[in-house]
Amino acid sequence: MKKIFILLLINLISVSSQQCDPILRDPPLDSRKCFENIGQTLNGLASFSPTLSNPFSMNRKGENGTTIALMDPELCIDHCADYLFKYAALKNGEECYCATDSITEYYNHPSNGTCNSTCAGNPTFTCGGENAFKVYSTTTSTHYSYGKNINIYKKLELVSKNSDPRYQGCFQDGPSCRTLNGTPPQVENSITIDDCINFCNQNSFKYAGLENGHQCFCGNDYTVNGQASGAPNEQCSTSCVGNSSQICGGPFALSIYEVPNKSSTNSTLKIVGGVVGGFLALVLLLIILRLCRG
Repeated sequence: MKKIFILLLINLISVSSQQCDPILRDPPLDSRKCFENIGQTLNGLASFSPTLSNPFSMNRKGENGTTIALMDPELCIDHCADYLFKYAALKNGEECYCATDSITEYYNHPSNGTCNSTCAGNPTFTCGGENAFKVYSTTTSTHYSYGKNINIYKKLELVSKNSDPRYQGCFQDGPSCRTLNGTPPQVENSITIDDCINFCNQNSFKYAGLENGHQCFCGNDYTVNGQASGAPNEQCSTSCVGNSSQICGGPFALSIYEVPNKSSTNSTLKIVGGVVGGFLALVLLLIILRLCRG
């Protein structure tokens, strides 16, 4: 009995550590210059919708209730790539702006020493300065390729509206502990919403969550201490790698769906099968009667 208890304890500890492994962040693949403002503003997103954050930033609650700032080059690049902008610009260590090709027309090049603010989410990188922007190309991000078959107006529509009755909303995912931790993340190269829901259904989970365009998570609860940590819709902005007209969460954000109950699904299939079978039997009977009369 004592041996069984020890094994269970070891298993619980290992599961807990697996659920709270830090999410690894990649360094940016491409860096432009350090640009200095000369009177114009980087308002790419604001020019399309006043409801979108400009600048964009992101924070999450830590395990002990503290606020964790997440902004780093990759987060800003992915965010701007989601909305199909070609450039991402960071300022003051935590402010993210999106821009088009015309950025070079409105900013000049100071020395790189002007971009000396460390990133709030990763102190090994610099994220601009007080009056300077560190600019990156977004075309190196996989997020940019996910949405290549749609335009910015379609993306804004997808982000703001989701009429799927299974959709629960956009929710925060932590920088270390996962919100849906019933399974390790399932990473697929062609995932869609239904792919993730079906996977979680097969594994008897109540909820399916999609993140970053290509990750699927399952779980029976998406609350933390009884409370759901909702995120603004704009944070669930990444197109699904398997279907660009669907949204599959975003960086540190989950698009969560309710998984149909397995037994109810089977019951529905049985009912449908029974109705179809009965109809076919009736048609066959009518054909036989007509042949007999002939």
